[in-house]
Amino acid sequence: MPAGTPELSVVVTVVDGGEAVRGVLDALVRQDGAPPMEVLVAWDDTIPEVGALAAAYPTVRFIAMGTVQTERPPRSPAGQHELFDRRRSAALPHTT
Repeated sequence: MPAGTPELSVVVTVVDGGEAVRGVLDALVRQDGAPPMEVLVAWDDTIPEVGALAAAYPTVRFIAMGTVQTERPPRSPAGQHELFDRRRSAALPHTT
């Protein structure tokens, strides 16, 4: 990833965890000719394997959210949508 003051903030919303996130991060850190960017990944207790990726991607900021409460059952489609929105929005205050 290009160094310097970020011109672009990329918030990765985790849906499937592990290998899917690894593929996205690999593609982002290998960008050629991209503007300086920051990559943020918010994750919660339901996807602990994502936090374990932090050591492999030192230029990516991983934001641990702990346990996330949803108003709808987390396994329902509406609850999943709410959880993904909460993950995405948790990273926004951390952008530069």
